[in-house]
Amino acid sequence: MNCMPGPRFFTPTWIVMITVVAYSCQMDRDKLIDRSKFTFRTYDDTEIFFKNMRASYYSMEEVSSAKLQVYRFDRTSEGSWIKIAIVMNWREDMAYIVTELDELLLDEEPLTLAWTAPDGQEGKIYLEERSREGMLEFATQVYEGIRAGHTFRIILLEEPFDFLSEPEDREAFRITVSDYYRLTRVF
Repeated sequence: MNCMPGPRFFTPTWIVMITVVAYSCQMDRDKLIDRSKFTFRTYDDTEIFFKNMRASYYSMEEVSSAKLQVYRFDRTSEGSWIKIAIVMNWREDMAYIVTELDELLLDEEPLTLAWTAPDGQEGKIYLEERSREGMLEFATQVYEGIRAGHTFRIILLEEPFDFLSEPEDREAFRITVSDYYRLTRVF
């Protein structure tokens, strides 16, 4: 008895299913960020998707006094200068991206990231205001830089220090922002 699948195993249906699964795992890689969709609003279907499919990748902290849930991606290294979290207010159907800064960065006004593109172009990203809009715009600019292959440095006391230099930290940042975008229907 032969246990190997015969030619019927690789039917067009199977090929399509495998292709769909492979592409759905990287669903945010080529999407443009439409800032006009920034609303902070969540929806029943996006909350259910996040809770059932994505929340297991995060540690969750319940802030009962504010009736909030804070989700932090589990694979972020402890030494990261800036961590981001998704904060959900289930009662109001709202979600926010929050930047959690290392103690050394708390007094930096504005927080400055320098970036270098693969072609040598350089620029800066500023976190000037720690409002929900300011933190979302900052996270979006870093997210776009990660997707474009930029390297990042934090400017602290006018000295540059590597930021998101480890692939797992870059991926944790990218995934968190991508999950937030899905949760709020940016894409």
